[in-house]
Amino acid sequence: MNLTIRKLRQRVGQKLLDLLKADHFASYVWDNASQEFLSCVQLNMSDDNLRSYEGYFQFHDPITPVLQKRRKATPVSEVMRHDRLVRTEFFNDFLKQDGLCYGLNYFVFDRGDNIGDQRRW
Repeated sequence: MNLTIRKLRQRVGQKLLDLLKADHFASYVWDNASQEFLSCVQLNMSDDNLRSYEGYFQFHDPITPVLQKRRKATPVSEVMRHDRLVRTEFFNDFLKQDGLCYGLNYFVFDRGDNIGDQRRW
């Protein structure tokens, strides 16, 4: 991926963290052909934990597929109550590792195609 685009995604992420007083940011590019998220840009998250997301948790994620279908910024709690989320493998073995407790996701679409996302916690 173009280095300039990666840097732009990181700058946007930092601005969103500042604006929303959030702690963590990640952004992925959706690859429709392989049906997976690639090319992570992150702020304040563990690279090792994100590699576990890329290799396993994105395929065992109870919330992101639902959030991805929405065309607006959506708090995670709108698709799964927090008391249910904290009982999932996804929360305990992935989200909790970086202190990701309450999140807001936005999936970006271009002419009807999902092209990526912005995730803040």
